[in-house]
Amino acid sequence: MPHGLRLPAVAGLVLAIAIALASSFTHAAADPQLDSEEQAFVTLINNYRAAQNPPLGALTIDWQIQPASEWMSTDMGINSYFDHNDHCIGDCVNGHQYSASASRDPWTRMCQIGGYCYNTWKGENIAAGFNTAQSVFTAWQNSPGHNANMLGTHYTTMGVARVYTVGSTYGWYWTNDFGGYRSNATPPPRATNTSSPTPTPTPVPSPTPTPAVTPSPTQLAGAGCLNAVPVSLIPGDSDCDGFPDGIPAAGRASEAELGTDPTRACPSTSTPDDEPSPDAWPVDFNDDRIVNGQDAGKFAPAFNKLVSDGPFGPDNIPGDRFDLNGNGIINGQDTGKFQTYFNKICS
Repeated sequence: MPHGLRLPAVAGLVLAIAIALASSFTHAAADPQLDSEEQAFVTLINNYRAAQNPPLGALTIDWQIQPASEWMSTDMGINSYFDHNDHCIGDCVNGHQYSASASRDPWTRMCQIGGYCYNTWKGENIAAGFNTAQSVFTAWQNSPGHNANMLGTHYTTMGVARVYTVGSTYGWYWTNDFGGYRSNATPPPRATNTSSPTPTPTPVPSPTPTPAVTPSPTQLAGAGCLNAVPVSLIPGDSDCDGFPDGIPAAGRASEAELGTDPTRACPSTSTPDDEPSPDAWPVDFNDDRIVNGQDAGKFAPAFNKLVSDGPFGPDNIPGDRFDLNGNGIINGQDTGKFQTYFNKICS
């Protein structure tokens, strides 16, 4: 299942949100500028780019992208999810109003949060459970899709943010956003620094890359770990298709629950509906190696239904097959995951 897109109310509500945020998470530095590990990451990625043959240009922090990176790392920890698409509604700049059915992609977030609305190359890597720049850099470097983002030749600028959220699943959350156009935005004034936490979370490698948006289908290279995604590389995912084999993880149902093959990322052929059960790629409902309108047509009869209401459609597809997050209801959370892979090809 390879993958691949809102005003304060009353003053009391805004104040309540501000207090809740202050008590629930701590950025490693209490200002919007980079902390020591974020700066170390900037050095690591630019040294890495400079070492290529031919050398790649350095990525500078863009202060229209950086706010979106800060926001995303904070929001994942506060709302206990790990995905490129956030679930914010209402004032998504100043608050974190969560709705499980909402789904906002990184490009919309970069535009709405920081004003980075340019028609240019964009990408995103996320990770959780890593407290140092070196550890997250190494994890992304060892993952083909993430590595491709870090070495993207079209990118000239980026944002990077690590945020620690007390009581969250992974503790530290990282977001690294990329852009192909350098804005003229300047950094905000540096605030007074406050003490940093000294957590010792156990790293859980869960980085996830997002490719640059293109109008045509993106080829997903190889039947192993897919390179041109947004696909979550999560523990226990043998075929690297973003869905774990037997134990649900990162907000995704397991392939055992979905009834798909955990050892194959792609269908054997591009001929629709010729694959014997079980299917290989969970979002490719007609087994033709591309997620498109035909798959959406098979998904539609199950939308807003309980899994137990199935099977659905003329093909009598079991309800479990559409419950991509494994919560027993087929709704916007599942369509959000499906849309992530829309117009993607597996080969």
